[in-house]
Amino acid sequence: MDICKIVVVGDVDHGKSTLIGRLLVDTKSFAEDQIVQAADASKNFGPEFELPFIADQFEEEREKKMTMDTTQLFFKVERSRYVLIDAPGHEELLKNMFSGITQADAAILVIDINEGLKPQTRRQTFLLKMIGFKDLIVVMNKMDLVDYSEAKFNRINLELAEFLKTLGLTAASTVPVSALHGIHILKISDRMKWFKGPALLPAIRSIRQLNRMIQRPLRIPLQDIYRIENQNICVGRIISGSVKKGQEVLLLPSLKKTRIRIIKTYKKNKNQATKGENIGIIFEKSVESPRGTVVFPVGTDRRPVDVIQSHLFWLSQIPLRVQDTFVLRCVTQQVNCHLEKISKRINIAHLDAIDENSAELKGNEVGSVVLRTERPIVVENFSFIPEMGRFILEKDNRIHGVGVVMDDQLNY
Repeated sequence: MDICKIVVVGDVDHGKSTLIGRLLVDTKSFAEDQIVQAADASKNFGPEFELPFIADQFEEEREKKMTMDTTQLFFKVERSRYVLIDAPGHEELLKNMFSGITQADAAILVIDINEGLKPQTRRQTFLLKMIGFKDLIVVMNKMDLVDYSEAKFNRINLELAEFLKTLGLTAASTVPVSALHGIHILKISDRMKWFKGPALLPAIRSIRQLNRMIQRPLRIPLQDIYRIENQNICVGRIISGSVKKGQEVLLLPSLKKTRIRIIKTYKKNKNQATKGENIGIIFEKSVESPRGTVVFPVGTDRRPVDVIQSHLFWLSQIPLRVQDTFVLRCVTQQVNCHLEKISKRINIAHLDAIDENSAELKGNEVGSVVLRTERPIVVENFSFIPEMGRFILEKDNRIHGVGVVMDDQLNY
């Protein structure tokens, strides 16, 4: 199923969780027990129903009235399906927010119209830029608190546009809303006749349509092989493109060619499958295709690499040093690697470069790094195919770093 994942970011108390709660309520995308639980929890804080409690479901989050970990919530409109990723806004929870960003296809930046661009808003926008987002939807929230002022909106919007320009970003849409009162969520309201639209939901749908118009080539990371009725069935999820019965394909990193004889889904065979579907594949001839193999279309110029240039967010409080070794996981691939170089260290608390060619990377720092893998693997630029452009570094069964591939040599 083709699902668009949207991360919602913004500073503390700017209204992310309220906005998500409003979207879920207005699109009727909530389970009845979610509303009941949120209503019961609201009684402990006053007579008003707390919309954020639909998204913030942990007791500590409700008590502190702040998102503390990434939460994924589903909503749908007609045949379109979405996942909203509620990312923490607090500076001390940046690693949780970064985890949310790297899972997303698009981003919504929420700004309190009274507060404007706070330092944390700038940091979060910088992270969006760092991992390859080019466009985002901006929501100017709490317009009811400034009497829906056009002048106030224009002033903050101009400041935002100047800041985005310095990062090389643009706002696909900038929408003034009152999430609390449901203004400009599903459709344009008479409360702000000066605003010509679109409202938030049409803006989200436009981003989805734009993403769907961008055709990406076939990629199927294989998860496993099952032996059923004397046939090898390779299973995997199509993360981009589509595949047809009889299509000739290339298996990487082995670089072996074969043809797809059968495409299987639950209890039936198919002639074609597309992005988001989990399928079984029976190849025309027996070829080695273990877990970690990625199916490409024949004619691709992508080749396996053993050197990866990336942006790495370091989570561990133990500094990362050159020559440190880890297990790198990218889609279904797993390989040993070591850190070859830290080209630049960036302190995201201040958005400035600390130094270049450093010997170590400290906790909560971002670095432009070079990793060398023990054997060649297949990766993509995060901005091209996100699923194959993000990875984690593990050691002793713990995640120490989260990274995104930013390698110009991988551009088409």
